[in-house]
Amino acid sequence: MELTLFCRNTLEVAEKEVMELKKTFDGKYALTAFDQNEEE
Repeated sequence: MELTLFCRNTLEVAEKEVMELKKTFDGKYALTAFDQNEEE
């Protein structure tokens, strides 16, 4: 029972981390695209 709960919590944390990574990646991509436009 505890193991199931632990796995469930781990999955939730992993999903949150993935969402944060996506936000960070999108932010970097947007900044990179903006920088490229500025150079032109």
